[in-house]
Amino acid sequence: MKDKMLLSIVIPVFNGEKYLKKCLDSIFSQKKQVEFEVIVVDDASVDKTSFILEGFQEKYPNEIKVFHNLENQGVSIARNIGLEAAVGIYVAFVDADDLLTNNYFEYIDEKEDCDLVLFDMLKFKNEKEIKFRKGEGNIVEYGEEEGEVLIKAVLTDTGLPGKSKVNLASPCAKLYRRKFIEHYNLRFLEDVKIGEDMLFNVQVMAYQKKMKYISETVYCYRQHSKSAMHGYNEIFIEEDKKFSLNLSKILEDLEVSEEIGELIYRNALGGLVQCLRRQIFSEESKLTQKEKYALIDNIIIQEPYRTAIRKCRNIELKWKQRMIVWMLRKRWYGAIAFLVQKCG
Repeated sequence: MKDKMLLSIVIPVFNGEKYLKKCLDSIFSQKKQVEFEVIVVDDASVDKTSFILEGFQEKYPNEIKVFHNLENQGVSIARNIGLEAAVGIYVAFVDADDLLTNNYFEYIDEKEDCDLVLFDMLKFKNEKEIKFRKGEGNIVEYGEEEGEVLIKAVLTDTGLPGKSKVNLASPCAKLYRRKFIEHYNLRFLEDVKIGEDMLFNVQVMAYQKKMKYISETVYCYRQHSKSAMHGYNEIFIEEDKKFSLNLSKILEDLEVSEEIGELIYRNALGGLVQCLRRQIFSEESKLTQKEKYALIDNIIIQEPYRTAIRKCRNIELKWKQRMIVWMLRKRWYGAIAFLVQKCG
């Protein structure tokens, strides 16, 4: 069975009772039948997630494996547990609230020799919005010589050139060759809570020798409200600094060009703006105005934010981000508060 296993689908889930059944149904209702396994890592859910999984285990005892964490450890550890258990030729990551199209398996070829296969992703808020359109089926191949171009695309969230539906930072809507993952011992960094997907895929793009993009939509990504996705986080800046430190180390180990190395500062400014929005000036923050301003004073003299602010003129930013950075240089913190609270 292990020698014939074509695909391992890894699903991390925490309190996923609302959408988990729909996600699993989309996997087990594929038109084409292949040898596959579904590995679900329940990250200490306290809702009906376990009950739903028991039902699928009874129905598909040979296809589904379930691991239960005794305490919530985060998506990186959950995905790594799935990677360790996987035996398929390819590994796919699926989030528990997302869906696969019923033709997904048709594009999985056991004779494929790519380290990574990319597909288009459809974003939706509810199932009624999903309108499938047959893709062009075009295939574009990339090699190791395009490594830095692909790393830049991951770090700038621009996708493949001319392929706006491809999210390179996310591990979803992709097939990873398992032997490739194991050869380079690639794992999600378990102590990083922000940008862990990006750090993983930066290394994938750097090490891949052959990558293929197929212009077909096989993955449906559920978009949640901004409040759910970008809510208050009282330790955001600490987590963002941890991300920046790991990104710097990874790029240094990869010996990338100076141009790619400078992208650390672009990401740092983006993280700083998110910190202002999600931590310091969030309506849920319990800090006094004096404490907020003192915290900003402390942050902007630390690296990589200090250098990023100094270099901002040479960094490509959205207009709102550039305005906020300019206000930081002027220390117009009240104006920043108004901007992030009223303009989002």
